Amino acid sequence: GSWYWYYDNNQMKEEASYENGKLNGQNKEYTRDGVMTLNASYKDGKTEGGYYSYYSTGQLEEHSTYKNGERNGEAKVYFRNGSRKYSVMYKDGEKTHYKAYFNNDSLYEVYAMKDGNAVGDYICYYNNGRVQSKGKYTDDKADGPWVYYYRNGNKKYEGTYVNGKAVGVWNYYHTNGAFEHKEEYDED
Repeated sequence: GSWYWYYDNNQMKEEASYENGKLNGQNKEYTRDGVMTLNASYKDGKTEGGYYSYYSTGQLEEHSTYKNGERNGEAKVYFRNGSRKYSVMYKDGEKTHYKAYFNNDSLYEVYAMKDGNAVGDYICYYNNGRVQSKGKYTDDKADGPWVYYYRNGNKKYEGTYVNGKAVGVWNYYHTNGAFEHKEEYDED
């Protein structure tokens, strides 16, 4: 059945439905001032369907979808100002892609994930929309050629990583794009 909890000021704190001792149906939580901070659906004690959490101001903080108690699909998290903070794609509870944003809703970084680690192409942006860095990850470590840029779009430096460690020749550039110097890193 339905259960209700209240603060000492008689404001509802939480409402939930139970069946056979397990959450089943909507679960809602509120601040002392009556602002909803959680609205989630449950089935047989597991989160199922929409999951919404809110800041104490009532502004949406997170929206996720669950299937059989695991996140499935896109989970979105927001800054207090309402713009996107980051989003994560899930498949059967496993993270597959990640995108982060500046608080002005412009893209900050993007990468794929496997077993909770960054894998494949990675790209990071400045808040002016220009690329800050790009390369690849293998098991959460930088791997292969990487290029870093100044805010004006010119190359800052470039080189190669092996298992997260800089190796070989790295070229460095002035802000105007002219070659500055090179450094060599050992592979051990």
